[in-house]
Amino acid sequence: MTRLGEKVGYAAMILAAAVLIYVSRSYALQDGAYPHIVLTLLAILAAVGLYQSFRASRQDQEREEAATQPEPERGAMWPVVIYIGLTMLFILSWNWIGTLPAVFIFSAILVVLNGERRIWMIIALPVVLTALLYVVFQSFLYLPLPRGFFLR
Repeated sequence: MTRLGEKVGYAAMILAAAVLIYVSRSYALQDGAYPHIVLTLLAILAAVGLYQSFRASRQDQEREEAATQPEPERGAMWPVVIYIGLTMLFILSWNWIGTLPAVFIFSAILVVLNGERRIWMIIALPVVLTALLYVVFQSFLYLPLPRGFFLR
């Protein structure tokens, strides 16, 4: 996709989120502010993407003036295949073992695969991520997470 296409797409997402927020305010929402939170988050992320697109187009011009891009290494695809496989395993195990254990295990494996070797970081990052996920979904969005067979 060209940079212009990216910019138009991000601008369209911002506009669509703004219109949907405006329209959804007229509905009686029983689930709290969940749609507004998601749409606001969408608009913020689209604004960040739009900013990065403008910044990247300037960097692309500088790179074109520099040297040509080298060929990728032959084994460069294996990390991508491993991450996709882990993500599929995470999604398949989510309902079976439950959200919180699945998120903890998945994030711990990703931390290790990204090169972290300090034990306290390998444990702390998944614990913080799992706790944050639990607080956001249970306390703010009031959405139940799959419990799995451990907590039934």
